[in-house]
Amino acid sequence: MAASESLSSQQFGNYKLAFTPSPNEDEHHRVSAIHEGTQVGGLMWNPNSGATHVEVTKKHQRKGVATAMWHFAHSVASSNDLTEPVHSFDQSPAGARWADKVGGEYQG
Repeated sequence: MAASESLSSQQFGNYKLAFTPSPNEDEHHRVSAIHEGTQVGGLMWNPNSGATHVEVTKKHQRKGVATAMWHFAHSVASSNDLTEPVHSFDQSPAGARWADKVGGEYQG
């Protein structure tokens, strides 16, 4: 499967969530949130450590997009025998509050 192909996708409200696996161990698995044809969010995690980076455009924050991407990433990882994403210790205050809310493991 080419890196540009989505392995799996699902709808979340008016958003499409799409998963693209890492083409190798040096790159990241990705979940994208698409709204009206534009990517408005992304979640990336390292296939070796699971360390995660999450970003949602300002206009689409506080609508559950990051949480939907998080749960979708875990679902896809679990069903495809991939390393699941984990929280990084390097977070903004808002990121730390979100990580506490959604739960999950921390890197290391």
